[in-house]
Amino acid sequence: MSPEALGFYVSFYSTFQIGLMKLALAWVRIAPVFFFLPFLSGKLLNSGMIKNCIAAFLALGLWPFFSARELNWEETPLSEVILYELAIGLILAFILSLPFLIANIIGELIDNQRGATISDTIDPANGVESSEMSVLVSYIVVMIFLAQGGMLILAQTFAESYRLLPFAAGFSHFDSLPLGRWLNQLVVQGIILAAPILVTLFITEVALGLYSRFCPQLNAFSLSLTIKSVIAFTVFLLYFQNEVPTILTNMISLSPLHDIFGLTQ
Repeated sequence: MSPEALGFYVSFYSTFQIGLMKLALAWVRIAPVFFFLPFLSGKLLNSGMIKNCIAAFLALGLWPFFSARELNWEETPLSEVILYELAIGLILAFILSLPFLIANIIGELIDNQRGATISDTIDPANGVESSEMSVLVSYIVVMIFLAQGGMLILAQTFAESYRLLPFAAGFSHFDSLPLGRWLNQLVVQGIILAAPILVTLFITEVALGLYSRFCPQLNAFSLSLTIKSVIAFTVFLLYFQNEVPTILTNMISLSPLHDIFGLTQ
């Protein structure tokens, strides 16, 4: 074998090895999202091969955003790079999961108010025990998110994250306190969006109490679940018809990255 051919093969092997390393590090940032999003969870995509193929294709599509970055292990150790990419991936997973988490909160609050939490079942998307309304609202938001180009939003979010936080750059600033404020906002938004139905059900409960007071023979509270369910679903159809799912899907924002990693707006 000629020295030129040998040099070519050595150079090709080195380039291929570096490319695989970059793809593996890109997978570290992408993979947490696939474990948190309900429509990409292991309960629905139960084959690891399918999930890893989707993550690999997404990483290949984002190749121009991180391929030019040179890996310098002396400047930034491999362990720090892995922790850096993993931290970004986990935060992105929380950000992208926000609409679906709030949808679960809304459903749980509604079912708790109408007294239907006794019918909790295992949500196949999340793998946890959820109420029927919680599963329904979550699936509605997933459907609207995907119908509005959710996978494109997913890819754009990753691309923007590479612009804000360069590939394998290492930590320069990290503040975990904004995560607490973000979780507080999650619960507050869920309560606010569920408030019209909760108030309606509370008024219904008061009305049933007054009715039971003046007509105790009827035992109105034995009918409360049926009455409150009819009222809750009626208000739900009127209230969630157009705006609320769109509001939830539009909540995806990369602003927490600015606060956590100290980025300039």
